[in-house]
Amino acid sequence: MKEGNMSTKLLDITGREIAGSVHTIFQNTGGHQLHFNKSDLHLASGIYLLSISVNEKKYVRKVFVE
Repeated sequence: MKEGNMSTKLLDITGREIAGSVHTIFQNTGGHQLHFNKSDLHLASGIYLLSISVNEKKYVRKVFVE
């Protein structure tokens, strides 16, 4: 991913926001890891969407929770 301001949101399959970043953070170029605690967010097993916004680009990826 490119360098820039990044914000994240975890969405359920209908697009409802489950969790998001409290504020936008600056990230350097390179690989990054995000950790969500299933118990803290009361997530059931299933498919979720991870929305990542960097500068003006938005990426959406499927996330599988066991």
